[in-house]
Amino acid sequence: MTALYVLSLRQLAGKWRLLIILALGALPVVSALFGGSGGRSFVDDTLLAMMTFAIMPFITLGAATAAFGNELEDNTLSNLTLNPVPRWKIVAPKVAAAITVSAPVVVVSAALSVSISLSGDEGKALAAVAAGMLLGAATYSAVFTWAGLMNTRALWYGLAYVLFWEGTLANIANGVKYLSIQQYVLSVVHAIDGNLLSDPGRGLIETPAAVIGAAVVFTLFVTLTVYRLRTMDVP
Repeated sequence: MTALYVLSLRQLAGKWRLLIILALGALPVVSALFGGSGGRSFVDDTLLAMMTFAIMPFITLGAATAAFGNELEDNTLSNLTLNPVPRWKIVAPKVAAAITVSAPVVVVSAALSVSISLSGDEGKALAAVAAGMLLGAATYSAVFTWAGLMNTRALWYGLAYVLFWEGTLANIANGVKYLSIQQYVLSVVHAIDGNLLSDPGRGLIETPAAVIGAAVVFTLFVTLTVYRLRTMDVP
């Protein structure tokens, strides 16, 4: 498993992919620098919105869909599946590699931009955004790793999912909020620092529902990925 994890990291840490991921991660920081010390309202309305509705899902999408997507495009997946090992021992390093590539950029980007906006004196806010972004990056990585194994066009389907389901439908349909990774993230952020996202009009879901929902989504899609790898006809 360790060897496959290291190999997957090398595959996902390609020059151009890393440049794109780092460029996306820099956007909130630049926004915070130009926004000055905008305070909590700026963090709520601009930085967290940017991170949860665009930066975090796009970064994890680019990394996680390639975890198996590269194997399918290069016809090298058979080299992995020919080994007599349980399929979860192939899936776990792939998901872990996707999280390793995406989560640090997402967490550092969010923490740094919030620190700039709040003048660096809000430890609880930094802990809140770091925990929320880590939760979101891990959950998205499980979903998009599965998508990358299902279809070689997973990147485009993932973009449609982020824009339509997470970005639009989850914000206008109350029931869908309980199936939204972005809502899980925002709820956890607010639970750790109640001064963030404190506007009652936001209609955040309950924290236990968010934590359980994220755990269920992560476990479900890792399980689906294992099942897909076990039953698919590998080219």
